Amino acid sequence: MTSSCPAPVRYPSSSTQAVIAAIDAAVAELDRTLRVHRAALERVRIGFHGSVRRRLDDEVALRSGLLSLWTQQLVYQRDELVAELGEARVLVDARTAAVAKCLAGDGD
Repeated sequence: MTSSCPAPVRYPSSSTQAVIAAIDAAVAELDRTLRVHRAALERVRIGFHGSVRRRLDDEVALRSGLLSLWTQQLVYQRDELVAELGEARVLVDARTAAVAKCLAGDGD
């Protein structure tokens, strides 16, 4: 009764995995950029005192906060994609098992 067996399906495309890899690369780049900005501003900051130094501190805090926020958003999106990919694989594995069972004549 192979005509009543479900159609086989494939794993999610490699494009999802490519997106996850691209997000990982972007997170690493943001992290590197954050470290570079902090180091550069720290070097500049050393030569100043008073209100100029406080403004530089504020600039460091602002840039660090923005870069951290972007990093958090990317990590969240990556985690969502990884979860979706995992769920899709579970569904594909279950469907594949059902197709194999049906084709073997062990069920409908």
